[in-house]
Amino acid sequence: MKKILALMLVMVMVLSVIACSKETPVEETKAEEPKKEEVKQEEKKAEEPKKEEVKKEEQKEEPKENKNGFKDGVVTTKEAQFKDIKVTKFEAGHFEYVDEPTIVIEFEYTNFNKEPTEAMITWIPSVEIVQETEATVEELEIAMNPIESDYDELFNNFMVKTKTDKSLKVATIYAVKYPDKPIKIIFKNGMFGESIGELIVK
Repeated sequence: MKKILALMLVMVMVLSVIACSKETPVEETKAEEPKKEEVKQEEKKAEEPKKEEVKKEEQKEEPKENKNGFKDGVVTTKEAQFKDIKVTKFEAGHFEYVDEPTIVIEFEYTNFNKEPTEAMITWIPSVEIVQETEATVEELEIAMNPIESDYDELFNNFMVKTKTDKSLKVATIYAVKYPDKPIKIIFKNGMFGESIGELIVK
């Protein structure tokens, strides 16, 4: 009887050990699965800001074009654009009440200012017109507008306010000091800006 009881006890212990060994892997796998998901979520969170940082860096590296300059006869400054520039020379007495030789400068004016602005306001600070002698460089001045000329409408437009991003055909007139010498028109990026090009009128 003792042997039988001992055998029964041994069988119970063996069965209990087998049962415990089968249950423990299930608990381990259940405990391991959420850890893997947490790791994946952390990796995703770590990758997302990196992508955003790359996009921000790409946006910062985009070059900004500088449109200011003088190209193909078109003058572009920070405040305006002057294109289709045409210069015509006239002898003294061509216009009534204008005794000196003159040049008439026609162009299309586009206003880049935030408010309506006259072509005259942006043209004068952006342009320097000179004639050179052997010893001097002399600046030409705007002449008085002729009375009843073919340019009356264009002269008037030169002093009329043009809306933002709108264009208007205008003209202005300068007195010439030396009819036999070339005239140099120097374009600048505003009154105190750098020179962006020049036009020579012979």
